[in-house]
Amino acid sequence: MPATWLATLKAVLPYIDSIVSVVTPAFTRRKVDSISNQAELLQRQVDELQQAASSNTENIRHLAEQLKAVVVALDQAAVNLEAANRRHSALCVLAIVLSAAALGAAIVVAVLR
Repeated sequence: MPATWLATLKAVLPYIDSIVSVVTPAFTRRKVDSISNQAELLQRQVDELQQAASSNTENIRHLAEQLKAVVVALDQAAVNLEAANRRHSALCVLAIVLSAAALGAAIVVAVLR
């Protein structure tokens, strides 16, 4: 289990800066002198919000693709780990059988001498 979380953490860490920079946009903030300036400021803020929304959509799509790649990699790693686990179990059983055979041979040699 910890190996899975470690692999996930290693996969996500390089993207933390870009995620934080996308999440904290800098919108226009100014004091408003008159009503015409207020309308202009509101229009500018609306434009910025629309740009941020479209940018967020693209970034979310990009992150979803990366997440999909991470999930596929984790699934493949789990399959590989399971296969290695089976191989190690088979080798352990073989080692136990060979040890038992060697012990039996040693006992037979000791009894016959």
